[in-house]
Amino acid sequence: MFAFGDQLREILAIPGVCGAALVDYQNDRVVAAIGPDPAAEREQARRSARAVGQVVGDRLFRARHACGKGALDDLVITRGNTRLLVAAVRAGPGARLCVQVRMDRRDGNLAFARRRLRGVLRPPARARPAPAPEQPHAPLPPRPRRPERPVPGTTLVADRPDTATLYRVLKALKEL
Repeated sequence: MFAFGDQLREILAIPGVCGAALVDYQNDRVVAAIGPDPAAEREQARRSARAVGQVVGDRLFRARHACGKGALDDLVITRGNTRLLVAAVRAGPGARLCVQVRMDRRDGNLAFARRRLRGVLRPPARARPAPAPEQPHAPLPPRPRRPERPVPGTTLVADRPDTATLYRVLKALKEL
């Protein structure tokens, strides 16, 4: 489950983030908000949630097993000097929760914020068994030399160049 207190503080620590809110779209309410002015953040998140809900509808919450058809990972809305990053929280089959992150357009790095937001929203990985150590490989045999390569230390002799080519090159150099 999404322990929203710590995660919202972690989201707020992302450079350029001005505020964050956890929104319940099913009941059209703000569950939690964090920012310099939490009351203003709640009101802004509520208004944004209504607008995003009308535009996106249910596509933000479609199941992942549907081959990704119609499902959205996140949504970015740009307005004035701010960006609103909306990401669905995969909390359960009937949950309609999303996180709204408000960023300063000048100070925030959108790509960095999206990556960090995915890391925060991803459920903790189960403990995996340690991989078995690899057995050392036998040394590879030496590569055979290609016969077209000259042997090191030999002098290469070039063919005499075509005089017509040399005159064209000289003419072009003089024109520079």
